[in-house]
Amino acid sequence: EKMMQAVTFSGKNLVSISELPIPSLIGSRDAIIRIRSAGICGSDLHIYNERETQDHGTIMGHEFVGDIISITPEAKDRSNGLLREGQRVSGAFSTSCGECINCIQGLTARCHHSQLFGSVVGGKGLNGAQAEYLRVPLADSTLYPLPDDLTDEAGCLLGDIVPTGICGAERAEAGPGKIIAIIGCGPVGMMAAVAANRKESKKIFVIDFEAGRRDVCASLCGGIPLD
Repeated sequence: EKMMQAVTFSGKNLVSISELPIPSLIGSRDAIIRIRSAGICGSDLHIYNERETQDHGTIMGHEFVGDIISITPEAKDRSNGLLREGQRVSGAFSTSCGECINCIQGLTARCHHSQLFGSVVGGKGLNGAQAEYLRVPLADSTLYPLPDDLTDEAGCLLGDIVPTGICGAERAEAGPGKIIAIIGCGPVGMMAAVAANRKESKKIFVIDFEAGRRDVCASLCGGIPLD
């Protein structure tokens, strides 16, 4: 059995580098990804600090870029040729079927068949992307190919951080003539600030107790830093 290295949750404030079997195709719409880059999300810190329940030994992470090394015929066919072996891809932080009422309405994060990468509780769930390889169920509606001119690091942002920031800006009704305040200049706050700027908001205040993060955020969006 071929093995891989992976970052696993081992208890409160404890992660380990573990040797685990390389995942294989199980479902009819699966793909296996060789990971090129993986991110660390604030949600991973909730698990790390045991603010959320997680089985010990779970592979962490849900932000990734990788290459497809194997894919089922059904997933390949359903992707209309977009997904194939060797294709560089990213994916959402959770799987989606593309067929339920929520997926049809564009609410893929609320898919009736959704599973969050890096979340296993009571033996049920899906291992994450902070590993050398990742199994992706419902691959044809969860993965998307990346253009050649997009870096792996930028691609990692597409699964969670960028859409979360854009959603925040949209819910704040950012746009021409609007004054927006970004409270907290971590990665999501920075993406929200960039989104508010691209929506041509009149003025953007960026607020954080860390001067470095505050200044970087202000530089990204032309904002006004406040402590």
